[in-house]
Amino acid sequence: MLVKLKEPIEFSENVSSVCLFKNLTVPEMEVAAVAGFGIKFVRVKTLNDTYQEEQLDSTEVIYENNELLRETPVLIRNMSYCFDYEDYENEEESSTENVTETSPTENVTETAIICAGGANRGTTQGDSGGPLLVIRDHHWVQYGVTSFGSILPVPGDLLAVSDQGIYTKVNAYCDWIAEKTSNEVTCQ
Repeated sequence: MLVKLKEPIEFSENVSSVCLFKNLTVPEMEVAAVAGFGIKFVRVKTLNDTYQEEQLDSTEVIYENNELLRETPVLIRNMSYCFDYEDYENEEESSTENVTETSPTENVTETAIICAGGANRGTTQGDSGGPLLVIRDHHWVQYGVTSFGSILPVPGDLLAVSDQGIYTKVNAYCDWIAEKTSNEVTCQ
């Protein structure tokens, strides 16, 4: 979804635009930044929960509400860090059987999504739609948009989780963005 503002933004020292690059390559293990107003992780509820092999659900984790815009570094990861990609493709096929609306890309593939995260670094509920940013030539470049994710426990540690975040790759949608904005917004 793209949003057109009623009035232009006034840029200042603290407010600036973000770049969109059509041919952006970000290598695995590069540090990126995510930002959002999502809930804040406090801890895993019980020690037993830290020893499970599956992702934690919201009943097994303590979060606190957040009213501040927060930013944290994350590592760009290989898709296998986030999930078994073959399982994801099979799940996508079965979940879209009844969908008739088409998106800018026919199927979600590795060319349209990004995996990022790490130990106690990532996004939470409420961060969806926020940016995944990298720096190129001293400028912020939007590499992705927060989509969804999961957290895995760290065995024996109530205060640590491993974040597995999935982001929509912005440059996979450059043509669509240009079309929908009548070329007012284009990727460089």
